[in-house]
Amino acid sequence: MKHPDVARLMTELYFDDAAAKSVLLQIGFPPHMLPPFPATSFWSNAVILLEQGVVGSGEESIGDLIAAAAGTFPGNKEVQALHAKWSGVHAETGPSYMATPRYELAPEVRFPMSGRCAFVSYSHKDERYRSKLEISLAQIRREKLVTTWHDRKILPGQQWDLEIDSALERSDMVLLLASPDFLASDYAYGREMLRAIDRHKSGLTTVVPIIVRPCDWQNSPMGSLEALPGKGRPISSWANRDQAWLDVVQGLRRLISGEG
Repeated sequence: MKHPDVARLMTELYFDDAAAKSVLLQIGFPPHMLPPFPATSFWSNAVILLEQGVVGSGEESIGDLIAAAAGTFPGNKEVQALHAKWSGVHAETGPSYMATPRYELAPEVRFPMSGRCAFVSYSHKDERYRSKLEISLAQIRREKLVTTWHDRKILPGQQWDLEIDSALERSDMVLLLASPDFLASDYAYGREMLRAIDRHKSGLTTVVPIIVRPCDWQNSPMGSLEALPGKGRPISSWANRDQAWLDVVQGLRRLISGEG
C-alpha cells in the first residue's frame, strides 16, 4: 500500500458502514467492488483498490477521496492539512470529486454522512439519561448533523477498552453526562473525561458537559466549560424534562452550526 496514512485517516473519519461506502460511491467506486467491514480492513482494501486504478488513475482517485473527506469534515485539522498538501502536489489533476458521481445513487446514499461524531461519556447508573439523550438527538441525527457513539455499541468479542479508546480518539465532540456517579467513576472521570479535556485543549475535539443531576461539576476539570442545559441547570431539577432535553438539543444544534 502506497498510502497507509490515507487508509488510517479514513478509518478514523468513516468508521460507520453506510458513511464509508457512501463516500466511495461518491467518487465513483464500483458498488460491486466495495470491501466488507470492519472499518480497518475495509479502508485498507479500498485504498489498495484505488491505488490500482479501480476508479480512473490511482493517484487521482486517492486525491478525490481526500478532497471529499475534507469537504465533509471541515473542522478536522488532519484531513484539511492532508488535503492542502495533496492539492499542492497534485494540483494538475483538479478537484474531480466535485463532478457528478459516476453512479446514480439514492438521495440518502449520494451524500456522505457529515456533521459531528459525538462520544457519550456517562456512568452506567445514568443509563436512563443516556437513553433519553439518544431519543432527543433523533432529529439532528436524521439531518446527518451528528452521529453518536457510546459503550453500548461495543459488540460481543470486542475488547471494550480498545473500542472506547478508539472511539474517543476519532470523535470531534464529547458529551459528558455529569452526575455524582459520573464524578465518582474512576473510568468515566479518570480516563474518558480527562483524555477528552486534553483533546479539547489541543483543539482536536469539543467537550460539552450535560448536567443530568446536581453534582459538584463546577470544581472538576469541566468546570470552565459552558454546560447544557442553559446555565448548567441539572436536567433532573426541571419540572418539564422534555423542555430540558430540548434545551440541550438546541444548544448542540447551535454548536454544530457554528452559531453558538
